Amino acid sequence: MNKKKAQLLLLVLLLILIIFGVFIIYKNKPQVFISIPQPGKLVGPSANRDLYVDLVNLLAQNQLSVSYLNFIDNETIEASLSSGIKVIFTTKKDIKEEVASLQLILARFRIEGRKVNKIDLRFKNAFIE
Repeated sequence: MNKKKAQLLLLVLLLILIIFGVFIIYKNKPQVFISIPQPGKLVGPSANRDLYVDLVNLLAQNQLSVSYLNFIDNETIEASLSSGIKVIFTTKKDIKEEVASLQLILARFRIEGRKVNKIDLRFKNAFIE
């Protein structure tokens, strides 16, 4: 009887560990919400939807998780990083270059110990608040 109780206890502990592991994995999975300014009306060409996916993937590859993306107009995408930083991208530039610039800016401010609230990458020189 003690052997069966020990086996049952081990099985219960194993199930608890599996459930806990699944919870941890799910909790750390980035969630992306894409909002469009006017409900029911798509803004811009369908290629921009692919840009969203590319942007989220590039940010994830650079260990930056996104809380939400907002397509402001045909040329502007606003992203909110999980860290609370708002970033404004433009569709007029190469998205890879914009993400690389974002990484450099964040690294520089992290090293300097300065806080960033908003980074606007639409211009030649990024505007940082």
